[in-house]
Order: sequence, then structure tokens, then C-alpha cells
Amino acid sequence: MSGLYSPILEQAGFLKRKAAVVVEQWGAQLDGAMQSWQLTAPISLIANDIVELSFIGGQVSNAYAMFLESDSRNFYISVTAESLNFRVKAAFGTPMLNDQPIDSNITPIPSGGDNTIIAATVGAEALSYITSRAGSSLFLSLAVYNFRVIRSGVVIHEIPLTNKAQGATQLATVGNINAFMPNYTDAVWRKP
Repeated sequence: MSGLYSPILEQAGFLKRKAAVVVEQWGAQLDGAMQSWQLTAPISLIANDIVELSFIGGQVSNAYAMFLESDSRNFYISVTAESLNFRVKAAFGTPMLNDQPIDSNITPIPSGGDNTIIAATVGAEALSYITSRAGSSLFLSLAVYNFRVIRSGVVIHEIPLTNKAQGATQLATVGNINAFMPNYTDAVWRKP
């Protein structure tokens, strides 16, 4: 009886749908001194892969702080010495901020709001860290979330970086590479 009549019975209150489990979304506000996201294995990028990272705008505390940088240092998006504008390395196509081109040393870091940067590679690169240089310097001090790698229009790696319950090790929703934050504390979490 429930098959054909399910919508009618549900509308009348006789059948209840199970509510989807809602996971509260957060962004990790990095300290700019010792915290970054380290991938559990390097991600191998090929030409035309798109790397995407969202962040909450604000004042960056470190000169040359990295949003992301390849292991070879040929592919990066960072901030300038004054920590006010974006600085980009030429080993990718035109990087974008909120669907607008980033002009190196000119485009300002947004002072607030939700923002997304994307960049496409022009050759093979490896990516092991997000928000620092090799996990040991140039730490970013903004809240970041939604890291993705897209190949030929298909998401091949995705780590939301938004699950407070997962703590220091954020699990991938696409792919098998996760992210770990050294020097993690529960105090990093902010609402995006």
C-alpha cells in the first residue's frame, strides 16, 4: 500500500521521511605561525588540472604567505611582501579570484567574505601542502576550506576542510588523499 499511496500518506502525516544527517560546516582559521594543511600523499598534477581553494577574506599576517604551492615551487598563489595583494607564479594559466583574473602584485586580498581562487597547471607538478611552503614556512593566516582538483571537468580530489568533528585529519570526499594539520587545536574553527 505504501508504494502508490506514499506521497498521499506522507502528506497526510502517516509516513515520515528520514531526515538527512546534517554536518555543520566550518573553516579552519590558521594561526599564520605553525599551522597549515599537509596532504597525506602528494597529488600529482598534469597540464590543465585546475586547483581550487576557498577562503574567508581578511588581513594576512605574513609576507609571501602561501595559499598553495607545488613541491617544485613553479606553481603558486601567495601574497606580496606587504601582505595586501596576490602574487602568482607563471607555471599555470590565468589564476582567478571569484571568477575574475588575478593580476600578480595588483589584485588585492579580499578583506572579508567567502572567496575562491582557482589556477590551472601548464605542466606536471606535485602538491603536498596547502597554506604553507613545504609545511615549514610562509604560513597563511586565513580560514580556508573546499580544496579541490579538477581534471577534464571531473573532480578527482576533494577535501572540504570543513568538518570540525574530524579535527586535525580532514577526510577526502573524492579521492583517497586526506589533509592533516600539524599543531592543531580546536580553536581553529570559524563559520564560513
